[in-house]
Amino acid sequence: MSTISIFSLRGSAMGSRLRNATHAVRQHIALQRRYRQTLDELSNLRPHELSDLGIAHGDIHRVAWQSANGL
Repeated sequence: MSTISIFSLRGSAMGSRLRNATHAVRQHIALQRRYRQTLDELSNLRPHELSDLGIAHGDIHRVAWQSANGL
């Protein structure tokens, strides 16, 4: 009977895939956090403040998504 140690995954292809997947999940969570924060901030602005920024109320979600993605 063989024993598998989590430390043996360190140099393996499976360990690499696991690290890549973990990294991708963390990046997605960070992106969602930036989107939500930007969306909340824009949603709290008054209509004339949005207008001063050149943003229509209906564009808040798009602008927040673009901002979170660095577009």
